[in-house]
Amino acid sequence: MSVSLQMADLRFTPIMDGNATIYEHTDKDETTFQSVAMWSYDDRLGAPIFFRFSGTQGTIKSSAGMFIGGEVTDSSPVFTAGDLAGPPWKPDRFLRD
Repeated sequence: MSVSLQMADLRFTPIMDGNATIYEHTDKDETTFQSVAMWSYDDRLGAPIFFRFSGTQGTIKSSAGMFIGGEVTDSSPVFTAGDLAGPPWKPDRFLRD
């Protein structure tokens, strides 16, 4: 699903049989902020979670963050920054030939 707002374009794409959603945000104004995130529910943490990469269009600079859902206010969930860490079972290794 795509949404075009006055200040930004948003896109939501369900993946993994609907268990996660890719969220894309691109500003239309001169700040050119953009971000890509994956939203899901983490059974181990018992909370909603998302990973986000954000930066400015046209540069290779970006930042990564992990956010974990906690309390829910009257209007929205509250997410707090968490530590980016590997899976609990073992390190993943990617080899290149």
